[in-house]
Amino acid sequence: MKILITTLISAHLLLACSSNKVTNTHNPELVFSNIQSDFIVEDINNYDCSRIDITTLNYIFSTASPVSQRDVHDNFSTVGCSIKGQLTSENENIGFIFDYGGIIYLDDGKIMACGEGCCQNNFKYCSWEKQKTQTKVDEF
Repeated sequence: MKILITTLISAHLLLACSSNKVTNTHNPELVFSNIQSDFIVEDINNYDCSRIDITTLNYIFSTASPVSQRDVHDNFSTVGCSIKGQLTSENENIGFIFDYGGIIYLDDGKIMACGEGCCQNNFKYCSWEKQKTQTKVDEF
């Protein structure tokens, strides 16, 4: 029975895997392959989060921009819906968490987020808000 369960889990992961290389449009040095997830949604706010697929993950990894924690704080929102996965980058296996607000937290400490180039055509997994330019008012 244990072997059957292990085989079924392995088969599911293979089906939910993208072995194609995904090159990031903002930073062509960022190349991801073997993007995998079990697509089990963690829904901490009980939003009844929808399931995503490998095509969505490939799009996110190809169009998201590297960002800092401050960028995430200032320009994005987490939504409480997320999935975990792993990928290969620079010959290293790296885990990740994808928050449905369009934020990817890589286990190596990098953060990527779906910003201006990614949030086209009403892309569903986008919480990015364009910063308004602040003008300094001269004091008299």
